[in-house]
Amino acid sequence: LLKDTPKSFGAYNPENFDGHFLGPLHATEALNQSRNIPAVSLSAQLIHPSFYGFLKQAGISQMKEESFYGLSPVLGGLEVTMEELGMLYATIKNDGMLKPLRTKLHDPSVEGVRLLSKEASFIIEQMMQKNPRPKQHFLLQSALQKMPVAWKTGTSFAYRDAWSVALVGPYVLLVWVGNFDGQGNPEFTGRSAAAPLMFELIESLDFDEKKIESPEQKAQRFNITWVDVCENSGFLATSFCKHRIKTWFIPGVSPMMEDEINREIAIDKKTGLRSCRPENDEVSFETYEFWPSDLKQIFKQAGIPRRDPPPFRKECSLLAQMGEGKAPEITSPQKHVNYVYQTAQKGMPEQTLPLLANVDADVHHLYWFADHQFLGKSFGNKPLYFKLRPGSFTIRAIDDKGRSSVVVIKVEQSQK
Repeated sequence: LLKDTPKSFGAYNPENFDGHFLGPLHATEALNQSRNIPAVSLSAQLIHPSFYGFLKQAGISQMKEESFYGLSPVLGGLEVTMEELGMLYATIKNDGMLKPLRTKLHDPSVEGVRLLSKEASFIIEQMMQKNPRPKQHFLLQSALQKMPVAWKTGTSFAYRDAWSVALVGPYVLLVWVGNFDGQGNPEFTGRSAAAPLMFELIESLDFDEKKIESPEQKAQRFNITWVDVCENSGFLATSFCKHRIKTWFIPGVSPMMEDEINREIAIDKKTGLRSCRPENDEVSFETYEFWPSDLKQIFKQAGIPRRDPPPFRKECSLLAQMGEGKAPEITSPQKHVNYVYQTAQKGMPEQTLPLLANVDADVHHLYWFADHQFLGKSFGNKPLYFKLRPGSFTIRAIDDKGRSSVVVIKVEQSQK
């Protein structure tokens, strides 16, 4: 499960193409719907190599220094030729091996270099095959239409380029739509302009389907298996998960995190409140969904109701309450970001820094501290504001269950 929620990466504040956020998305949905926030979030986690380093290994030739781009390459923020793009997508079809494109049947096939694992390449292709095809009333329902097509679209900034790429049979097929002078056009989107043309071209391809290896045949050759995961969270299913789906899993590589969204809690039969004495005969056990506050906010905006877990009974100690659940995740201030303080001018408001955190589903307010100084209390998704001043500060957020997290920040005096 990936989050499509507002998120900042230092000074970089990416948005989605449609300007909206969809909340929790399975990785396949995020990929096929071209959601920007999940892509940038994953890219920010990549090290040895970074995504830039990965593209460097893949031979992308026109890149500037890495510091020039930040996290934008994952959204297409650099120049790439059609041939280079074709080689990258062909790598998925070639079980993770990067090879020169063969444009003629009798071109020699070289061994290439490994860019992705066989298992990762296989899973990416399966994800892309689930991308819904564009509706085209003018296409014949031929046998080739039933062939699996792994495909992706892209639209460049200011509608200058519309791309569509497909992996079908033994081929990688690329379509570009645009003006040669770079002039943008709002009609130039990958899905509406390039994809229909691409699927029309797919109809003209000629190859023997029987020679194409099926996904089941491929999977048998790889270190890959199926596992049950919770449908609403994407994590490994526990006994509290009501709805399960199967997904591909790479042993020793895929994350082994168990589901924490669906949790069973003890409910006092008389009051309906949460009990801290589960051994008591006067309790029943019920499963609730514990969504973090950023996702709860998206659900609320979308009008999707979620049943919040009830509060604890008054006699439950804080120690008993903090034994369960997740600590706050501070989203502002951000780690590894230096903040600048400018001396307030006459008539100008004081500089402040919003204090925000994602919290567990049963949290109602947060207590904020800078070093040992209590700053105040925040409620829900509303920020508390910290008055900036030069120095280093340990910002601590403690929720009403006693769980806490810390971020250390540095505020520098502006030289201007």
